Amino acid sequence: MDVETFENNPKALYDRALLFLTEAEAENNLLIGILSRLAAEHSADPLESFFWMIHDGPRICGVGMWMRPHDLVLSHPFPAAALAALSELLLQMRLPLPGVLGPAYAAREFAAKWTATGTLKADLWRRERIYRVQRVESLPLTTGRMIRAEGEHLSGLTPWTDDYLRETGENDESSAILSAAIAGGRLFIWWDGKPVSMAAWARPTPEGVCVNLVYTPSKERRRGYATAVVSTLSTMLLGQGKSFCALYTDLSNPTSNSIYQRIGYTPILDCYHYRFLH
Repeated sequence: MDVETFENNPKALYDRALLFLTEAEAENNLLIGILSRLAAEHSADPLESFFWMIHDGPRICGVGMWMRPHDLVLSHPFPAAALAALSELLLQMRLPLPGVLGPAYAAREFAAKWTATGTLKADLWRRERIYRVQRVESLPLTTGRMIRAEGEHLSGLTPWTDDYLRETGENDESSAILSAAIAGGRLFIWWDGKPVSMAAWARPTPEGVCVNLVYTPSKERRRGYATAVVSTLSTMLLGQGKSFCALYTDLSNPTSNSIYQRIGYTPILDCYHYRFLH
């Protein structure tokens, strides 16, 4: 196994590895989406960004990405031999990885290798599942309708996004996320006399798109609003020519996993997110 490093060159990796990544396009939606954006923007910090491609002769076997302060991201599939080769290189590079996110089997094995000396401990911070839908089930929806979020909604949706980020353990800034989603026409609200739920699309891939930022404030839950907005948004995206929509769920939340399956989303890959602790 050979490991090829593309330091501060996401476009080179994107051009070389896209065919490999799209063989499991929905499973690799995070990697494809981020690499696509970085390649188009020609942006990455030369001191903080690394991209790897592991290959056995001409055959690509795995892809990895790390940009400080984020965690290492691993592709699917990622054979054991390829993972061993990448792990060995990264240990030699002594990178300050805060964690790893990837297919459960790969993230678990990498975390074990990274913490084998006992200097660090691997904390299984989050267990996620990727779902995919290609045809939305016909469901009776609750009252209301979906509208596109506009600038006037920013202040009202900011507390929702703060709660969403708190619940998901993410450290991003809510105002920046909302402003970008609204400006890009990607954020939608379920309106039932007032905003009651929201969802957005992000990270388009060649044939698909990811649904994210799904949130309903606690006082509006258990009324079918999340089902309505995700179902309607997914139907719209598929109707615009996408072959599938993908989304991530927290496996510790049985409610959201049940909701998405009723809409027509089917599980395709479990992902583990480890944090490395001293």
